Amino acid sequence: MTSGIGDKINLVGFFFFVVGSLAAFIGGILMFLGSSLAGESVWQNLKKIQGVAESASVVSADQWTPIVRFDLQGSIPMSAKTVKFSYYMQSSDTRIPLKMTISPSESGLGKGLASGGQGVIEIKMINPELFVSVSHPTIQWSLVPTGYSF
Repeated sequence: MTSGIGDKINLVGFFFFVVGSLAAFIGGILMFLGSSLAGESVWQNLKKIQGVAESASVVSADQWTPIVRFDLQGSIPMSAKTVKFSYYMQSSDTRIPLKMTISPSESGLGKGLASGGQGVIEIKMINPELFVSVSHPTIQWSLVPTGYSF
């Protein structure tokens, strides 16, 4: 008697059913063993883990840093009208949005907003200095001029 494709699929399905049932059984035993060692019920432990997961996914509010003067003398010609910058931002906390404002004047006139870990932004220049602020004090950032036009 030969076995057809249906018989082989049934055999594979039975194998995964047995392995899955065994894994679920062992997982249940380990869950109750861990809860008894921790001194909490399984449900209390799961609720605690859920709270940690939810708090890790909440985006942190913006806490803009004081404006930093970024001097460009020696990096670009004095007569440059627009300058392209390559920016890089990083924070160890994944809940912090990576945002940066870049302005050619302290008043914020002509402000550009850069967001994300890295990219390129073009700013119209008034004088060879910029004013930079980031959305959170823990953000490490760098700004490098990569091109200019007259």
